[in-house]
Amino acid sequence: MSLSEFDSRDRAILEFAKLRWKHLGAKDTAILVLFGLTPIAYSQVLMTAIDKPGAEEYDAEFVHRLRRLRDARRADRPSRAVGFEIA
Repeated sequence: MSLSEFDSRDRAILEFAKLRWKHLGAKDTAILVLFGLTPIAYSQVLMTAIDKPGAEEYDAEFVHRLRRLRDARRADRPSRAVGFEIA
């Protein structure tokens, strides 16, 4: 299996990411029970999954939304570290 393949686990993680949670602790517990991952590891797996070629074929709109959110956080990160905003 190639690392770039979008497999059933990737699909399950992408579907899970669509769910809304009232309490953060409930989501963290579900991540551990369903995937055997910590929330940080889950986030890393999700970010890797959305970059795989099959992700867009599976759910292009949601994958593009997640990529935009990730890219916006990355762009904002340096300014938060220094303590000011870059316009």
